[in-house]
This record gives sequence, C-alpha cells and structure tokens, in this order.
Amino acid sequence: MNRQQEKITALYCRIDSGKQNELDAQYGQIQSLLDYARQHGLPNPHFFCDWGYSGTTADRPEYCRMLQAVTSGHVANLVVAKLDRLIRGNVLDCGRAVKMVLDNNVTLYSIEEGAEAAHQAISLANAIEAAYQERGRM
Repeated sequence: MNRQQEKITALYCRIDSGKQNELDAQYGQIQSLLDYARQHGLPNPHFFCDWGYSGTTADRPEYCRMLQAVTSGHVANLVVAKLDRLIRGNVLDCGRAVKMVLDNNVTLYSIEEGAEAAHQAISLANAIEAAYQERGRM
C-alpha cells in the first residue's frame, strides 16, 4: 500500500557564533519554536538548525536542506522565531526567500513579527525588484 508522506512543519532556528550563553540561546529558540507549533496545532514538527552561521549568506547546510524540503513539497508550515533567522542582508534577498516559501504553498509563521511581516517583506521585495527591472529597461 502506497501512503502519501505526511507533510512536516519545519522549525528553522539559527544563531550566529560568538553569542554569550550560546547553549541557553539555542535551547530557548528550540523550545519557543516547539511550543509555538504545539500551541497552534501544527503537525509533525521537524527541526532545521544552523548554529554558528551568519544569516547574510544562504550557504547554510540546514537552511539549504529545509529549502529543498520546501521545494520538494514536503513542508506544510515553516516556523521561525524572527524573519531574520531565515535570512538577513538586503531586503530583496529576504523578500525572495519568503516569496519562495509561500509560492510553494507553505504557511510561514514568525513568532515575533507575525504573519503580516512576511507579506510586507514580499511586497517590499516585489517593489524593489520591479524598480530594478524598470531601471534595466531605460
């Protein structure tokens, strides 16, 4: 019998290296993500954690593995403590990352900013991208 794999709730956490009390910060982030998923009835939680990686680069092993799961259709929900845990740097990169997640029918939850922040990031990224494209046509 072929059963469809149950989609997961991806819990993505990241902490840069050099943080004081790093273990406490890691545990706190993990616990808050898990508590949020449980409180909101988000099923099948799976952690993707990058410790000691800057959010200014997308070259993070667990981030890449999580995005692969998203684009493969294995993720129903993605929970982050803050959007900057997902990606930092320029607004265009952040908006593109958020848009890619949402374009794959994944519901994005940011504990700190709420759902509205994700939609604002996409709107801003779309506006910036449109301006770059328009500038290129001149």
